[in-house]
Amino acid sequence: MSDADTSGRTAAVIFAVIATLGAFPAIWFTGVIGIWAASVPCDSGSSGTCLPVGVAAIVAVLFLLAAPILLWIRVVRPGSTGGAVATGLITLIVAPLLALGAMSLGLAI
Repeated sequence: MSDADTSGRTAAVIFAVIATLGAFPAIWFTGVIGIWAASVPCDSGSSGTCLPVGVAAIVAVLFLLAAPILLWIRVVRPGSTGGAVATGLITLIVAPLLALGAMSLGLAI
């Protein structure tokens, strides 16, 4: 019986640390912009708040939180180095794009 391939553990840890450190300012910025945008009216001249932007900000923060969580799960079961690097790069690129898309959709509604 051969052991599971764990050659990608170092790469998985590096990407998980980068994603975690990068997520903190991105989540903070998204939260501040989301709270500010949700507290003003959706249309100029109207009153009230803009709930779609608040919901979009929550969804964007969840996308940004998911990236480091998925990469730390990857540390537990790293697999090959190439797989760990591919997962890390895809996650670091896709999560901010999904968050940007959620915020853009919230502003468009």
